[in-house]
Amino acid sequence: MGRKLLIGVLVLLVVAAGVGIGCTTGVSQAEYDAVVAERDTLQAQLDALQGDYDTLQAQLDALQGDYDTLQAQLDALQADVSQGADYALILDMFSDVGRVHYGMEPKYLTGDPEDPATWEAWWNDLTELVEATGDEELIGLFQTYGEMRDDPETTEEELMAMWMAIEDYLVSAVLDTLELE
Repeated sequence: MGRKLLIGVLVLLVVAAGVGIGCTTGVSQAEYDAVVAERDTLQAQLDALQGDYDTLQAQLDALQGDYDTLQAQLDALQADVSQGADYALILDMFSDVGRVHYGMEPKYLTGDPEDPATWEAWWNDLTELVEATGDEELIGLFQTYGEMRDDPETTEEELMAMWMAIEDYLVSAVLDTLELE
């Protein structure tokens, strides 16, 4: 038993010596405190940068929302301008009736103004433009004008009144597309 005790004491001495040597040759408290302080400083900087990133991300998201809103408004304005241009073209083309009536040179009517085939081709082109707008009221006005034009009982005054109603509608439609909200 003496021998076992001696071996146990020697093992304890070796372990104690190892622990003592490990503690005396490790990192000093000052070095440890400096590393911990540097870690804490870097963590604070990282937290600040994360906060800045989050703020910038929120601003970017807000700007993206603003951009999307502005893009939608631009798209709507472009559609209005396009529609206004379509109405203006129809108005200008339809004005050939007045140009010929008052002895002026027509812009869109090609051929002899006395030839019914010339007017029929012009009317077909104009009707195609009108139908492309999808504007049911305008389409209805043109259909009525076409029916009146083809009706031998329609007077010149009635036909001119209908022509003026269409021109008034087209002028209003062009002006409506120019109104900004």
